[in-house]
Amino acid sequence: MDDKIKIDRGILHILDIENGMPIFSDNFLEDDEASLDFVYAHILNLIDDLKVKKLFFREEDNKVRIIAEKLSEDGEYFLEATKEIGQIFYGLLDKYVDISAGDYIFVKFDMNGDPCFGMFKFPYKESYIHYVESSENGQQNKIIRQMTTLPGLKQKIGECFIINLNTLEVYLKEKKCEIDGEKRYYLSELVLEVEEGKSTYEKMKQCEQTMKSVVKKYCDDEQKAMQKFKSEMSRKAFEDEEIVFEEIVDAVFKEQHEIKEICKDEMDKKGLLKDKIEVSEPVQKTLTKKHKILIDEGIEIKLPVEYLDRQDKIEIINNPDGSLSFIIKNINKIK
Repeated sequence: MDDKIKIDRGILHILDIENGMPIFSDNFLEDDEASLDFVYAHILNLIDDLKVKKLFFREEDNKVRIIAEKLSEDGEYFLEATKEIGQIFYGLLDKYVDISAGDYIFVKFDMNGDPCFGMFKFPYKESYIHYVESSENGQQNKIIRQMTTLPGLKQKIGECFIINLNTLEVYLKEKKCEIDGEKRYYLSELVLEVEEGKSTYEKMKQCEQTMKSVVKKYCDDEQKAMQKFKSEMSRKAFEDEEIVFEEIVDAVFKEQHEIKEICKDEMDKKGLLKDKIEVSEPVQKTLTKKHKILIDEGIEIKLPVEYLDRQDKIEIINNPDGSLSFIIKNINKIK
């Protein structure tokens, strides 16, 4: 295990409306290798997930915030804290049918020296296992359907949060459920009551979508402009500690001042222009994935992102008849 993460204790509560009541455990998860590896793996998955939002509580009298503050002062309050939050979840399960039942693991741990409190929801899923049955007629191997299996170590989950008990910063991953006839983020709105915010994934996606929209309307060479955008994003991810979207717009359009201002206006409307994302290993991996180019004859070409803006590697030529020529240059060998 990573020395930066030290698990103190964890507990599993079963919150399923079909049971008629929450089934709260009175004892912590066993301090064995299997339990610790399972919890540890999902903590790491959350930390590295680009869909995680980093937020703060809106109000001081927030129920979960009060629980977190009390837990930061009294570590032995952990068991009671998990049951209090579990009761909040169960009340929502009872009220809104679109919120799924599941097993909820709560964990207290240290991360980079800071005490943290986390919740990981594991909704029930259907799976199958083999079962060996012995009888007087001999042995029979059967297939048994399981309805409450947990995800694997590498499988990312959709609903979880970590609260830094020193700073009260909340790391949150959530999904929308139908609440009073509309899709809402019930976890941030009704449980944690935190401020609104975007994840790194949402920022990157909105930035690219805005760029595509502007390029499609105002640029003569859409392909070249989007190649420049992806190349600049990739370059920034390896040269700087953060990516500022306004700087990306400046780099893509340079002397095209009118289009540049249009793009900045669109970015500003979405709250992205002055926004930035911190560069991390997951960000670098995402921005350096192969770029896929589809040609109308059904040919698919995958290129390293860093090649998109290099004319010594690739070139797209506009032919007089309106067709395009795609040239790959300086190839040493073909495998």
